[in-house]
Amino acid sequence: MTINEHKQLLKKRIRAIKESFNYSTAFILEKEHQQTIEKIKFLESIYMTGGINNRYSEEFKNAAVKEREELCRLSSACYSLKRELKKGGDKK
Repeated sequence: MTINEHKQLLKKRIRAIKESFNYSTAFILEKEHQQTIEKIKFLESIYMTGGINNRYSEEFKNAAVKEREELCRLSSACYSLKRELKKGGDKK
């Protein structure tokens, strides 16, 4: 998925959460970003040399790398939306 596709999904998710709960867009976006970063750190621990979880097969490590790459795009989308929010851009 591209960063822009992630941004669109994030916007949809934020709208859905805001309809159910009384949270601000910034709060939802920050939580999403924190969770994404934690997942990235975990996946890095699987395939990085000396990582705490570096005991799996090469196939599993390769899958962790691919998943991390996708999460990095999601993280970039979060950063981009945060910048837009600070500038007073699209809050939808």
